[in-house]
Amino acid sequence: NDFMMKPWIAYLKNPAVYGLHIGLFAIVMIGFFISFRKKQPHRAPLALICAICVIALINDNPPTGGVFVLLQQYVPFFKQIFRFPYTKFIVPASLTYAIGFSWTILAISQWCKRQRILPLVPLVVLFILTTASLPSFEGYLMYPQIRQNIPQEYFGVFDFFKTQNSHARI
Repeated sequence: NDFMMKPWIAYLKNPAVYGLHIGLFAIVMIGFFISFRKKQPHRAPLALICAICVIALINDNPPTGGVFVLLQQYVPFFKQIFRFPYTKFIVPASLTYAIGFSWTILAISQWCKRQRILPLVPLVVLFILTTASLPSFEGYLMYPQIRQNIPQEYFGVFDFFKTQNSHARI
């Protein structure tokens, strides 16, 4: 028996990678702070959705675990509905994280433009996001033991049609 996400678990145990992920979350939170400072439209509802998602996804772990456990103890309906909060909250969390991240990147880009600094922001963002999700670029989006090989007959069909008249009917 082996963990399905073993490459990811090993990768995320690296303190530098762990710190990078905490930094990415900090960038999202800075984006929400900037949105309130600049009075971006829809900032309050998006921040509320983000906060709810963070509490739900952290589940019973610190620092917000106490709130989640309290709700589960005193609201039985809450406990039943949110046994697996990941499936319910990952989509709105991803959306609000992307919005918060983009607000930070927008502020940094505008600052670079005012300072007439070479805009390396896209390259830095690409590097950070690629580094944060490196195992996915190494083929670990799926569990390697369930990966299937494409049968050779499938490619044989393409070879067969290459020899046929391209204007003829199939």
